[in-house]
Amino acid sequence: MKRPIELKMRFVVNWTLRHYHSDLKHDFAFIQMYDPDRFIWITHECGTHFARFWKSEELPESGKSVPYLFGTATRERLVDNELEALRNCFNEAVHDFYLIEPKIGTFRKIRQKEAVAMLEEHTENLHKLWQEEKRNVA
Repeated sequence: MKRPIELKMRFVVNWTLRHYHSDLKHDFAFIQMYDPDRFIWITHECGTHFARFWKSEELPESGKSVPYLFGTATRERLVDNELEALRNCFNEAVHDFYLIEPKIGTFRKIRQKEAVAMLEEHTENLHKLWQEEKRNVA
């Protein structure tokens, strides 16, 4: 991750969060572990959250489930739930949304509507890819 992004994230956390400043440590660990091309970073006074642009290779194979919350989930459920959470669990009155692309240095505040549109397009593209995979197997 580029150093200016790290500094901007630290600034936002110090300016925005009243509680759970330690979320930033987990955010940096996520970036280090998964090396995302991009993600939506959501901040509010009680912490941070990520909306992931999942890479197909990070997800389970077709028909396989993985442990998820209090049960299991398929790859379709994982990406659909990510989008559903972004749509329904956050709002601009209390949350700020940032598009972060660590490899190229993008750190840009965006509207929730824009974040949802980006993740919708990404999720739709994953579903199209998986439909194509199913057709090729059949």
